[in-house]
Amino acid sequence: MGTPAFAVPTLDMLIKNAHDIVLCVTQPAKPSGRGLRTQESPVSLVAKQSGIPVISPFDVNTHNVQSRLQDLRPDMIVVVAYGNLLKKNIRNIPTYACINAHASLLPRWRGAAPIQHAIMANDPQTGVTIMRMHKGCDTGDIIKQHTINLDPKMNAGQLHDTLSQLSATLMCDVLDKWVTSNIHFMPQNSKFKTHAKKITSHDRPINFHRNASQVDAQIRGLSPRPGAYFLMSIRQKKQQINILKSRVISQQELIKHHHNITELNPNQSFHIINEAFWLRCAEGAIQPELLRLQGKNTITITDFINGYRDDILAYI
Repeated sequence: MGTPAFAVPTLDMLIKNAHDIVLCVTQPAKPSGRGLRTQESPVSLVAKQSGIPVISPFDVNTHNVQSRLQDLRPDMIVVVAYGNLLKKNIRNIPTYACINAHASLLPRWRGAAPIQHAIMANDPQTGVTIMRMHKGCDTGDIIKQHTINLDPKMNAGQLHDTLSQLSATLMCDVLDKWVTSNIHFMPQNSKFKTHAKKITSHDRPINFHRNASQVDAQIRGLSPRPGAYFLMSIRQKKQQINILKSRVISQQELIKHHHNITELNPNQSFHIINEAFWLRCAEGAIQPELLRLQGKNTITITDFINGYRDDILAYI
């Protein structure tokens, strides 16, 4: 059971390791892209290419789906980013267990967006957890975890790709050991739980009253999509400007290289100094490196300054 690109490496590795996948369950096809054309999920496409039967129920917990799964008598149900909670009637079907790969070190960052929240919180580490599924959201007993250090320059897209490959390796390792050795289950300590809520439009506007490292973490956590943004008047029209990559400028660096920094209006966030565009924060500043204007392609900060200098100067 899986839906987005994150789940594809696990499906690929299960196929390559000669596991007998009797069925793939994924979310229904949805409109996507600028033309809103209906597209099957990445998992569905890979499964069909490999000759694996696919079903895409709107509700996986119905009696019809339950009957289909019971007829197949699966040893395991493997879940990776499927997109729906499984009720007890589904979780109890497999002979051994229903297990899930989650992109965090549970119980930290239970929920829909663990990758984004780990980066936005400036966590020093994250990883993947394989767990036995339970009635709650990501509350099941831990089977195995693998920890990685979070590169302070890594964005959500890069971490997504790293953890999706790690999930595949870890899941196949658990399955290989299931029938050859004892599998141990460790209950989660809910005392240390945090919730990774779904990313919404409210998470995207940049608040420059926070310090530079927090703003940079927000930028990286929402890059490349959907993007953290600020508003600027471009050619007499207020537009969202998404920052996809930035550099943190410490308060000490600002004072060292810009001696008049203390004389600037603290409410004035945008500055061009020595051909560099930077945005002042409560402490320090960030220097954008890659930007995407609304409806436009990604551009470098140099191209942005050259193309919109008059607008920037008028705005600040």
